[in-house]
Amino acid sequence: WLGDAGIYMVSLVAGLTDVDAITLSLANNARDGLSHEVASRGIVFAALSNSLVKAILIAFIGGRELAIRTLPIMFAGLLTALAVLLLLR
Repeated sequence: WLGDAGIYMVSLVAGLTDVDAITLSLANNARDGLSHEVASRGIVFAALSNSLVKAILIAFIGGRELAIRTLPIMFAGLLTALAVLLLLR
C-alpha cells in the first residue's frame, strides 16, 4: 500500500530486533518481482537500524570502557552502510 517507502519503513522497524527475517523476506520478494534496488536498500536499512540498536546497547549496558573500544568500529560500519545507500540511489 505504501510502495517503496513502506518497504523502507518496515525494514527500519524490523531491523530494530532482527535482520534475518526481513532479509529473507525481501530476497524472496525480489525473486518474485520486487525491484532488486528496493530490496537491497531495505536490507541495508534493516542492518543500519539493527547496528544502531546494538551501538546503543553497548553504550548503556556495556559501559564507557566497552563503548570506547567498540563504537568507533560500529560507526565505521554505519558510515559504510550510509555510503552503500548513497551508491544504490
